[in-house]
Amino acid sequence: MVADPIYQRKVSNNEPAAVPPAPSRGKRTVRGTISDPRALSPDQRYFEDYLPGSVAEYGPTVVSEQDVINFAQRFDPQPFHLDPEAAKLSPFGGLIASGWHTAGLTMRLLADHYLSKVASLGSPGVDELCWTKSVRPR
Repeated sequence: MVADPIYQRKVSNNEPAAVPPAPSRGKRTVRGTISDPRALSPDQRYFEDYLPGSVAEYGPTVVSEQDVINFAQRFDPQPFHLDPEAAKLSPFGGLIASGWHTAGLTMRLLADHYLSKVASLGSPGVDELCWTKSVRPR
């Protein structure tokens, strides 16, 4: 048996510590702080600090026309990512960033502001990824 420092209870070595149920109303607390993931720096976050249903917003991230074109030249060479004039004739009506470019930008925001720097174990994958709005350069 080992002591779980978060909830001060005994757990066996092969039994994960149970996360207490979150209250349905009011402010949730984790380690004595408001449970907004932004309240703790990534240097202090552990699995139990990420609460289901919580929302965190980071950014903005500015994407230039040259950023869009550079990424497209290397990884997604489609006309609406590469050529502003050809993109005007596309269904998008102008240059747009590759969805994979936006995924990379999102990953950078997550790595900088959200993911734990002390307990991250990598990712098992992504179940669903949709691009619902085009990202256009500034």
